[in-house]
Parts: sequence; structure tokens; C-alpha cells
Amino acid sequence: YERLLRDALRGDGALFTQDDAVEAAWQVVAPALEADSEVAPYDPGNWGPAAAADLIRGDHGWHEPVAEASAPC
Repeated sequence: YERLLRDALRGDGALFTQDDAVEAAWQVVAPALEADSEVAPYDPGNWGPAAAADLIRGDHGWHEPVAEASAPC
């Protein structure tokens, strides 16, 4: 964090997000945070509840990656 703090003290905003980008992100995120919806439980170690796959079924569905292929080296 040393560089980030030094840049902030010097007024160099190159590594910081601009206000308009932060506001745009909150316009997307805020409705999800404020929504009064139920959380769908699912077992640990998988890609989520069946309801999540149903949301994208019309977009050719979800294809789970192969665990061996996506594991870090």
C-alpha cells in the first residue's frame, strides 16, 4: 500500500477510480444489495443452486468448467 498512499498524498490519481466510474458501479450494485429476495442455499464445492442455471437457460445454459483444467498450477 506504500505506493498507493504516496500517490494519494502527492495528488496522483492514476491508480484511483474516477468518481463517475464509482457512481456507475453503484447504480448497478445498489439494487442488488437493496433487493429483498431470498438466498438460494446450495452445497459447498459446486457452482451454485439449480435456480442459477435456470436464469441463463435461454442463453445456451451454463457449462461447468472441468476442475482439472481450471485448477491453478
